[in-house]
Amino acid sequence: MKVVDNANSRELVRFALQTKENLIIEKSKIESIDYIVSSTDDNAKKYGIVIRYRNIPDSETRSNVFNDLEKIKENCNNNQLIPTIAFILYDKAEKSAYVFLVTVEKLEELANSKIIEDEISYVDQGIQIKYGINLTTEKKMLDELKAHLDYVEITTGKMDFRE
Repeated sequence: MKVVDNANSRELVRFALQTKENLIIEKSKIESIDYIVSSTDDNAKKYGIVIRYRNIPDSETRSNVFNDLEKIKENCNNNQLIPTIAFILYDKAEKSAYVFLVTVEKLEELANSKIIEDEISYVDQGIQIKYGINLTTEKKMLDELKAHLDYVEITTGKMDFRE
């Protein structure tokens, strides 16, 4: 994988969801929601998952601002779904993709609580998730995010088809 794009971000999220037990994963027919996920144990809870992605650049602060949370909540609430974000980071240097899954409610709770305010905070445009200021802080910040958000890490490598 060289970069994350629209097509492979959806495949990565589907893969991440399939690693979890007892889930029903459906491609959404609602334009602004990518997947609808429910539990086989309790179909009362249904999550509307919106996918966002970012390729980690080498030269700038590593962050993403979610400025459409109200729209995500409105679209999900209109369809009786729990608003949820799947956020993919692809780090070319580490050859790893991180798929973070978080409800909008949990994301707002973390931003309000300031538990990990270096990583999740309110900014003028919305809620920012920061996962590095430079290469030395990236690992620390990613570890903090992993401690508070559900995630799947996918590490890529070379394939050698020689016999």
